[in-house]
Amino acid sequence: MALPTFYPPIEHPAALFLAKQAGLQLTRRWMRIDAIEFREPDRSRLAAALRGPVVVCPNHPSYHDIAVMLIALGTLDVLGMTMSAWEAMAFIPLWLRTLGRSVGCYSIRRGSLDREARKLTVDSLVKARALVFFPEGNVNGLNDWLEPYYPQLAWLPFEGQQARLARGLGASLMMVPAAIKYVYQQPMEAAIAASMARLEERLGLSGPAPDDRLDRLQRLFGACLDWVDRHAGGVAPAALAFDERMELLLSRVEQSCAERLGVDLPMDRPRGLRLSSLYQSYLEHATPRGVRHFPHPLPAALWSGLKRDLELLHHLHGLRDSYVAEYPSAERYSDVLGRLERVMTGEQELVGRRRVIVKIGREYWAVERGATLADRYRLMPDQLPEQLSKL
Repeated sequence: MALPTFYPPIEHPAALFLAKQAGLQLTRRWMRIDAIEFREPDRSRLAAALRGPVVVCPNHPSYHDIAVMLIALGTLDVLGMTMSAWEAMAFIPLWLRTLGRSVGCYSIRRGSLDREARKLTVDSLVKARALVFFPEGNVNGLNDWLEPYYPQLAWLPFEGQQARLARGLGASLMMVPAAIKYVYQQPMEAAIAASMARLEERLGLSGPAPDDRLDRLQRLFGACLDWVDRHAGGVAPAALAFDERMELLLSRVEQSCAERLGVDLPMDRPRGLRLSSLYQSYLEHATPRGVRHFPHPLPAALWSGLKRDLELLHHLHGLRDSYVAEYPSAERYSDVLGRLERVMTGEQELVGRRRVIVKIGREYWAVERGATLADRYRLMPDQLPEQLSKL
């Protein structure tokens, strides 16, 4: 049975109540989130913007961000519409997809002309519904770092404003930058050391580990890339710099997946968008029963072939040699080690209770007639990663 090409929201009379209560239960029990801190003056900034049509633009470090933003908006008694990647909605269990659709989530096929999602987005903005929009386009898995935004997605708010102007609606559509930051509630040093020990055993690293934790992580990085290189056919010599080697390996695995699926990748687009195209093509070739647990979490028994390679791309995408060295926090160590655990075992054992900080940008701006993307689509200040790391 073919999967639907579009998952629209389900109109539900108790949608706002569901967003608040179900969101809190999911975050506490399933996502291990103890508290969502959305305080003044950020609440007042967002409340002021919500007096008119608004697109809220957060960073996207986790699959949990949608629930976090629903709860943050719910504290202001607002139910937002949220765009979610089509492949993500197709993968998740039916009960969770139904719940998400009941609180305003709908799918969008990134990298394609999704007319249904496009029309719903524009119609919602014409009706002045608050829209939560993740301009990075995909989960980057990095707690306080931004991936480049996707200009193709950025046109949707502009289309919404043009439609509003065509109908004589005066209030300008406002773009509101937001920041989401996950912070551990307990010391993580022992959990980080245990994760490193598990990975060293899995990778067959013998001998005493380096005393310096960052050196130990670098050794794990190198051994993991050696493993991926053997899998990819030996395309990235160990003598290359880490980032250069990573790029060669990911490109090779990406090309291999595309060849097996028989698709032409849009090489002029960011890797995250190309990965989305591969996931979409994979789903078109698979049965719902065969993919209902994929890609997150992926049982170790299914860790083979094309599924394994898509997971590898998903978890290694975006990693950089300097990510932890720039700011060696427990959260950044966890970001990287959790990904390496996923790559090597299909499971992530490095987990902990967290709280979430939600901040709203001090400046937001109107989408205006004739404005160019470069002029008006400013996602965040250039210094955002540094600001996030200090939250």
